[in-house]
Amino acid sequence: MQFLKGLFAPTVEKGLTQDDVLRILGAGSKDKSPFPKLSDKQKEQIVTNNAIVYACVTTLAKAFAQAPLVVEAYDPAEDKWRIQDDSPLLDPFTKNPNISENDFKQYAQLHIQPTGKSYLWKWRSEDSVTRELWPVPPHWVTPNLVEVVEDDPHKPRLIESFGIKSDDGNEWTVPVEDMVYTKFPHPSNLWDGLAPMDAATKSIYLDQRADDYKAEAVTSLATPGLVIKTRKAMSPQQKSDLRAALRRKTGVDPRSNAFMISGDDASIDFINPMGDFNWASYSNLNETRICMCFGVPPIVIGSLVGLENSPWSNTGEAKKWMYSNTLVGLWESFASSYTTQLLDPKTRGVFRYAFDLRDVKELQENQDAVADRVGKLFDRGVITRAEAREAIGEDVTDDDNVFKYTAATMLVPSDESDIMDGGVLPDEEPEELPLETQLETGETI
Repeated sequence: MQFLKGLFAPTVEKGLTQDDVLRILGAGSKDKSPFPKLSDKQKEQIVTNNAIVYACVTTLAKAFAQAPLVVEAYDPAEDKWRIQDDSPLLDPFTKNPNISENDFKQYAQLHIQPTGKSYLWKWRSEDSVTRELWPVPPHWVTPNLVEVVEDDPHKPRLIESFGIKSDDGNEWTVPVEDMVYTKFPHPSNLWDGLAPMDAATKSIYLDQRADDYKAEAVTSLATPGLVIKTRKAMSPQQKSDLRAALRRKTGVDPRSNAFMISGDDASIDFINPMGDFNWASYSNLNETRICMCFGVPPIVIGSLVGLENSPWSNTGEAKKWMYSNTLVGLWESFASSYTTQLLDPKTRGVFRYAFDLRDVKELQENQDAVADRVGKLFDRGVITRAEAREAIGEDVTDDDNVFKYTAATMLVPSDESDIMDGGVLPDEEPEELPLETQLETGETI
């Protein structure tokens, strides 16, 4: 972290020590939470063994993959971005022999949702053109921070390179310009990512411990499955013979080891941890918090708490909320990251990456509502008939480039409430009719 000394030298001179700066940027922060701090690998593993986390992450991954990745070109004549068909800028996403474009998009969410980070390793040809992209599991990657900051805009000032170490022990050092690093910004530092799972760690931990406890209670509780009461006490030999007879009938099931009490007033009460605790409310609370952190309404993943308490009338409304409030932001974030880290500055002024959302049905307005809205706009003269027909997917001709105006409607200034007086504007003299017209109509001269 020596680079901070040079980078923040003016700040240090104003009274902040280097330790102060480290704390501000998160390098000196310590997690004092009583809950365990998970590594990236542990976060990735939770996706595979926690049902709620798995459902949230895979739901987002599949939904994110619905929108095609496209390249848009800027049209200066109309000041608009337009989709460019068959752009070679998409080749790094389509030329990988082992990973499809759909895989890229799902890996992006399977990595960033649990860890807050997503990495794409650029594989370049001899002419330095990116030919392939490879998603890298976040737990393989360690950012190597810059030690000394140079006053050179072409050199990195925060992350100098990325160290990659695979699970089988292979290691690489990747220059910062050869990695596409997308993250959820962390409020405590500038280089790390903050994952939804980080915020949900407490609820995930408690949910997992509850499942572990219930599993142990089901398999390991020493409570007998059978209680035998007798009026007279049995000898140890009689008890042993009775248990042996039960085992011959039930096998080696531990519950055949009956608990025996004797005497008319003999009774026994067993602790019932499974029945004494309100497991449903406990689980519902954790499930709600986990779903909240991932931005997935519980009803979308079929969670019981969502089915019982959803404010939406049906799953479709909840999915629309998820697409509008969670996925749109994800698409924008990744499109911006790809544009910034895959295109050079000159190219970024002409082209950019984007996700085509036109066919994502959850983001489209109901067709009946669209037809009603554009019909009203056309009737009011706000849009042309061509624009109205285009909005509902109908063919358009040159004859449709017209506005609709109603001749019976006249707009008048708001301060002239009595503009008409006998059919004549107040400030105008009546038009004098020709003599022959006056005679025909009986008008007096």
